[in-house]
Amino acid sequence: MFAPAAQQDALADSTTGVIVSPDGVLRAVIIPVDREKGFAANESRVEIRDRDGKLLIKEDYSSRDGEQGYRVQEGQWTSDSQFFVYDTASSGGHQPYRAPTFFYSRQNNRIRNIEELTNRAVLSNEPPPFKIVAPHSVAIVSSPDEYSAGRSFDIDHSVIVTVNLQTGVISPPSKWPADALP
Repeated sequence: MFAPAAQQDALADSTTGVIVSPDGVLRAVIIPVDREKGFAANESRVEIRDRDGKLLIKEDYSSRDGEQGYRVQEGQWTSDSQFFVYDTASSGGHQPYRAPTFFYSRQNNRIRNIEELTNRAVLSNEPPPFKIVAPHSVAIVSSPDEYSAGRSFDIDHSVIVTVNLQTGVISPPSKWPADALP
């Protein structure tokens, strides 16, 4: 499901989602990618465009076989319009407990995996996978500790951490912030 109706525009193709930044300047366009004709699109491409439609950046999560990529599940802008946050699911069912979550930074015109900031796996064992905390933070369900090579994720003991997308500061584990947006 995409952002609330107040932040969306619908395109003629109902399978494509356009999520408009709160200030109306940028648009996140979620495009289903179908490598094999006749099958439902199970992977996505994300494009960030200005209000005139000029492409600023894109990230393609599709794979050659349609089973090694990612599908965008949900996306939302922060209230200050500086970041677009979205979570994904594996198109092939690999690691179904993980919800790779990415964010676009308007200042840097860059898309990054939130795990680069947290060194924690983002988990999807309980909905929602993330909540926006004004003005530019995101609360995520994550593994309880930083991960290291060869270590499995403890999905039974997940925690919620809030990440300031501008500074990279991570809060101590907690519950969902009271001021988080659904």
